[in-house]
Amino acid sequence: MPPKSHFVALEGPDFDREHAEQLAVRLDLLPYTTESEQQANDLLETFIAKLIASTNAKDADSIVQWGVEAMQEWSVLRRSISRPRRAVLVRFFYHLTIVPGLKRKYMRSFTSMIRQLSFLQGDGRRLIDSHELILDWRPLWSRFKGEIFNEGTVSGQLIELAWACKEYFPIEQIPNMLEEFMPLLNPETAALVAAIMSAFIPTAEPRRFLPLIFQMAESFSSPIMWLYFVDLLADATERHMIFSSSQTAFKDVGMFTASEWELLVSRLLTGHTTQLLPFETLVRTDRLGSLLSKLRKPAYQPDAIAQIVIYSISVDGPIKESTEVGDKQSTNSPKYVAGSKALESLAQFITSKEVSFHPSQSSSITRSLTAMTESLSRRFIYRWTEEASGTCKTPKEQRLTKKMKKYFVELLCTPTLMAIFSKDGDTAARARGTLRNLAYLEADIVMPPFLERAYNGLEAINETHRTTAVLHALSEVVLPLVSEDIWFGGQKHILPLLELCLPGIDLNDPGKTVATASFVSNVLQTVPIMSLVGKSDTSGDLMPSLVDSTGDLSVGALEDRDAERTMVIESTGLFEDWVRAFFERCLVLYETLPEEGGRSKKTGGKQEEAMLSGLREATEVICTQLSDDIFNSVLNRVYDFASTNTKLNSMKAFCQLLRRVARSRPSQTLEKFIPLCVRQIKLELELGAASIPTTSTTDIVHSDTALLWHLSLLQAVMADAGEAILTYRTTLLDLLPFLVEKIKSERSYSLTGSIIKTTFYGLTTVYCLNRQSLNPDEWRRASNDRASHRKWGKFYEGHDVKVQWHVPTSKEVDFALELLQCLTIPTLEIVESLIQTPASSRDKIWRNDFVSLPIIPRMDC
Repeated sequence: MPPKSHFVALEGPDFDREHAEQLAVRLDLLPYTTESEQQANDLLETFIAKLIASTNAKDADSIVQWGVEAMQEWSVLRRSISRPRRAVLVRFFYHLTIVPGLKRKYMRSFTSMIRQLSFLQGDGRRLIDSHELILDWRPLWSRFKGEIFNEGTVSGQLIELAWACKEYFPIEQIPNMLEEFMPLLNPETAALVAAIMSAFIPTAEPRRFLPLIFQMAESFSSPIMWLYFVDLLADATERHMIFSSSQTAFKDVGMFTASEWELLVSRLLTGHTTQLLPFETLVRTDRLGSLLSKLRKPAYQPDAIAQIVIYSISVDGPIKESTEVGDKQSTNSPKYVAGSKALESLAQFITSKEVSFHPSQSSSITRSLTAMTESLSRRFIYRWTEEASGTCKTPKEQRLTKKMKKYFVELLCTPTLMAIFSKDGDTAARARGTLRNLAYLEADIVMPPFLERAYNGLEAINETHRTTAVLHALSEVVLPLVSEDIWFGGQKHILPLLELCLPGIDLNDPGKTVATASFVSNVLQTVPIMSLVGKSDTSGDLMPSLVDSTGDLSVGALEDRDAERTMVIESTGLFEDWVRAFFERCLVLYETLPEEGGRSKKTGGKQEEAMLSGLREATEVICTQLSDDIFNSVLNRVYDFASTNTKLNSMKAFCQLLRRVARSRPSQTLEKFIPLCVRQIKLELELGAASIPTTSTTDIVHSDTALLWHLSLLQAVMADAGEAILTYRTTLLDLLPFLVEKIKSERSYSLTGSIIKTTFYGLTTVYCLNRQSLNPDEWRRASNDRASHRKWGKFYEGHDVKVQWHVPTSKEVDFALELLQCLTIPTLEIVESLIQTPASSRDKIWRNDFVSLPIIPRMDC
């Protein structure tokens, strides 16, 4: 999913306004009323009052209970705390954390609460302005200074606290901080001083400390020192670019002078790869390694380097006409790609390292390089989206340009397309993330060369690794494929790619099956599976139309937009055949699964379980997106399989598939399966199935197979059936008590309990009914609208979403109560009578009844 079109500044009231608007939209979508803002605030005030009382009582456990745990639960309400209140709470926990003698576990809890109050979860954006909260750094420094050389156990927690609060330390105190830190500096403690500076110094005015950092960089050669400095510079660079509204705040390259940038590039963007090594590897070589290992680790270096580079890019020099790196140019008047010195430095670095991205040259450095490219592309999107918003303070002269974006994508495209085929899982995953980001920025540049490799990889049946890599990569770029707003020319490739990926469903290759299922579920998540033309108008096989007059594959968009859209419309006629083929392959795979084993009744090992999980997700998406006519075809095929098979090895997997089918169209599914299940269950019970008492999950009675099969089918079709269950009220009231009376085997009465639970859930709970990618009114119109493919890949704003909820009606509640009356009360009476049975009379039948009957009234079985 692409980033939001609106980017909120790191600080300021914009976040509060956006949060309130989003919360109001979400609450309006709910089918029930929630607590009011006043009620939520009253609850918060109660917690704060108890927190104050616990503090006065000096009860640390109660402080954690009311100040940390209770407030974390309160945050589940998604209500926002006012900024002044946040500032007061942060100040309170800050001073509480540095109290001498406080245990480390309490310090950890209080520090985590400060982070929760100060930062947007998972984003890193601060929720309090630096002018709204000013903290005194000296008490924390005094406490930390006494710990570092005395082998204290809380130095790590103090550094974490300093890092969380450093932006609230007064910037006027930076000289005083340096006066305290510098006396500690010597060749052996350079890394320690850098760690302290990174944790304490606020980054609002970087020119106050930048000269000192570069002087230390020239004086000491400690790699760990550079790790901490790069972490500090990364935060400062981003903050400087975002909040500097005056052109005078910028130097030669962003916030750096020319000499500082040259030194930075020589350390970070050269052929040397020391800076890309993990912190854990480097810390072993430092004399203070044992102390540094207790402190906060610096940011992952590839990510920090990417942050510095991206937030230093701006038009700061003459524009080079040719974008080829290394072109000869006059030394008197150097020129730069897109007019950016930072982008020129990045281009030289990527070009020098391009060979390392090739799968044959893969190494540990390749992993770091792909991590850097992924972070570069991600942060470029952040900055590009932010500067397109109305809240951006960056001067227009310093913002990114379209030339920069185009060159940036072209620079990273080729290395990324090589790295996605790496056999190292982490390297390939990072490369796929880069590919997704680049495709969002410039799909016209990225998608054509990628699709050429994708078709070659899917057609190369003897190169399994290449096929799997392509499938994983396709899963990351589905949005440009399905949305013509992002890339006009991708929709015509959906059906050919889906056809080519079908052989990927293979029991003998679980990894490829997982990749296939991931691509199918991702690409169809926002694509209604319906034909937009009659079968008589369909052109049949679409693949020949993708071949140009020379016989080469044409992956780009046609010049004639109407012809392009006609190809998309015609391709939808193949949906029904593809869906049938997909379900056929799934059913064949289910039939050949290994037998269930163990107490958990798992099918095979971890790989098989991952494969089945992926197929469940894919079938969930497909069933949700099916049109009515294609759904009927799928339902008939699934019913045929269910009525002609009774196999334990495929029972669990097939019933999970059936559950997805039933949730899509409950009424139609129940109409077919309820008569079949009821008839076969009663027949099997009359023939003596489940009559052998067992209490062990591993005891399998093969004569019960048909009964277990149909019980599982019944349990699957009852999922989220809602009002459709009422049609079979009499049938269920007759069947369920009969089951409770007759069944004796463990698997049978466990399944019976699950059926009862699923029925109650479907009748009495609130859940969403429409799971399609379009609103209900748009979905109804889509099948009759030849232009509905233009809505593929559509995302809604919250206020545009229309949700249909299942809310229990009085008839459903009455039926649930009637079931409760006829099932639980008689069962509990029997259990009470069993308790009264003397110990001498408690035989195997008694034990079986005592174990099985309590399962019936339980709702968590």
